[in-house]
Amino acid sequence: MDMLEQTVALDGPVLRRRGGHMLEPAPIRADWILDGTPRRRAKLLAHGNTGGVALHMWDCSSGCFRWTHACEEIIYVLEGEALITRAGVRHALRMGDTHVFPAGSHSLWTVADYFLALACRSAIPVPTSRARSKRGQPPRS
Repeated sequence: MDMLEQTVALDGPVLRRRGGHMLEPAPIRADWILDGTPRRRAKLLAHGNTGGVALHMWDCSSGCFRWTHACEEIIYVLEGEALITRAGVRHALRMGDTHVFPAGSHSLWTVADYFLALACRSAIPVPTSRARSKRGQPPRS
């Protein structure tokens, strides 16, 4: 397994990569790319016994693209920075930040240089508001 080395500098922790993390190409759909030639790579690090949750590491080079989250996803930024716009709100994601993307959400990503993150994804479908009754209970079959 590749290791990340954390060192402490006067202005805070700095992560230095050892190797390339053995990430495999995981291309972004061509029709989602809006600017540049972002290159995405990823690898599965672990998954639960039932297959309901998985932990991935992924990175991306510079570019602008759309993304649709098929399942709920929590990301933790290891390196770099990305600007994302989701539901009309812009967020800057930087090293040490965590962000939750609900299942079915759409976002616009702008990576200026490089971005590396861990992503915990739920493969279990998350109920949408349309699938709930007015009392907040799942609809009856």
